Amino acid sequence: MGKIYFIIILALLILGCGNSKNEPKGPPVVVLDKIMELTFNEKPDTIDLGNLKEGVITEFTVRLINIDTIPRLIIDIIPDCGCTAIVFDKKPVMPGGYSDVTMSYDSRNQSGTQLKNMRLITSINESSKNIFLKSRIETGR
Repeated sequence: MGKIYFIIILALLILGCGNSKNEPKGPPVVVLDKIMELTFNEKPDTIDLGNLKEGVITEFTVRLINIDTIPRLIIDIIPDCGCTAIVFDKKPVMPGGYSDVTMSYDSRNQSGTQLKNMRLITSINESSKNIFLKSRIETGR
């Protein structure tokens, strides 16, 4: 009986070791602790991410504050390129309230000063606001 357990354990170890492929991992991810606050208005805002290393995905949170007297709904946030990903809540933001928007910026294949545009569309007459992401990408060269 002990031989059977030994053979089963040995087979599991061999099979388990054979499955550890060296698959390429995604780029490193950096999460910024600071929450950047913007208001719902039509004035453009710029989020300065500072110096970033090329090849890193930077995740951050933008807090959109409703300074209006009526509820606002985020209809969409449209980035101008595929290097920016955005996740937002589709619940109304009450006056004086806020909605946290999670964003990530992928700096792979980029260098130097970058200025990316996103368009925030809200429920008030489908008004829009430009939000710019500014960063300086440092390459290892």
